[in-house]
Amino acid sequence: MGFRTVVIFDNDYSEEWGDNSDLGAKILVSIKDATKDTNVRVVEHIKSDVQTLAIIDGLFMHPICYGRIDSKLNDVKIGLLRKAAKELGYNLLKIKK
Repeated sequence: MGFRTVVIFDNDYSEEWGDNSDLGAKILVSIKDATKDTNVRVVEHIKSDVQTLAIIDGLFMHPICYGRIDSKLNDVKIGLLRKAAKELGYNLLKIKK
């Protein structure tokens, strides 16, 4: 399994993306040096079999929790929500109808 890289692009520079032949190089530099000032921000570089539940705010990503759930998508969603609730001191319960 490889790695997953999550990149956030500053939309103010969107007209430059298609014309920028150095975009791949900028992403690689951002992976190696997250403090470098650029309009491309790598917010996550992690093994690709890890699920991340996060809040994305502007050009930043705030991970809440991580999981390795190899199952159906709904099981992945609920598993990450339960883990996030537990890490925040809550217990996630399903209300029966």
